[in-house]
Parts: sequence; structure tokens; C-alpha cells
Amino acid sequence: MSANVRLSAKEKQLVQSSFYKISAIPETIARDFYQSLFLLDPSLERLCKADSEMQGVGLLKMLHLIARGLDDFEELIPVLKECSRRHHAFGIEDGHYDAAEAALLNALEKNLQLDFTPALKQAWSQVCCVVADIMREEAAEAEALEAKDSLH
Repeated sequence: MSANVRLSAKEKQLVQSSFYKISAIPETIARDFYQSLFLLDPSLERLCKADSEMQGVGLLKMLHLIARGLDDFEELIPVLKECSRRHHAFGIEDGHYDAAEAALLNALEKNLQLDFTPALKQAWSQVCCVVADIMREEAAEAEALEAKDSLH
């Protein structure tokens, strides 16, 4: 799959600079993300069995890779696909990506406050959509393989 991140240079700069702002408060961002995520979809709480600190580290690591990867998104695709396969194995389903996007936007808005402009929200939303599309496609391929293997 060829990822097509249609962000202007200004939108990329907005996402990247906002990431660097939130990277100064990783525990807060992670806490706010997961609180929002579990409010939006309580079923996800049972799927998130890992230590919450480890999940927060993983979240910030992925956001860092995404923000940095906006300059060459094709290099990020294999990382996203691997992440998708792990999430699929844990039981993450298609609709969960929408909840994750909403939770991320909520956490960003809460912590960036006045810096969370409509333009920044739109830029992050576009990034989330592309990331979710790649991960959904990979999960669908994994499901198809599982179905094929179960027939044999």
C-alpha cells in the first residue's frame, strides 16, 4: 500500500511541533488518552492488559515515530503494519481505531489548550485517518490469512 499523507508543509509542522510540546508531558498525555479511550469504548479496557506505564511509553513512542515519519511516511508503513498485527492479536477491531482517534484528539485538546487550534485538530485527524487506514488494511489481511489457515 502506498500511503498518501496529504498534509501541507504547514500542517506537518503543526503536527510535529505539537508532538514536541506533548513529549514534555508523556505521562499526562498517556493518562488522558487512556482515560478518554476507556470512556469512549469501555470494552477496550479489558484488552489493554499491559502495565499502564508501558502502554503510555508505547503510545508516545508511536506518536514520535508518526510525527517524525511525516517527512517520509513510506518508511513508517512497515512499523504501522507490525503494530496492527500486534493489536489484531490482542483483539483490536476496526471500530476501535475511531475511538483511538477521538481519544488522542481529546488528550491533545486538553493538554495543548489554546494551542489546539482547528487547523491543528484537522492536521492530526488527517494523520490519524491515514494511520488507521493502513492498520485496518493490515488487520483485514491478517484476518483473511487466519480464515484461510483455519480451512486447512
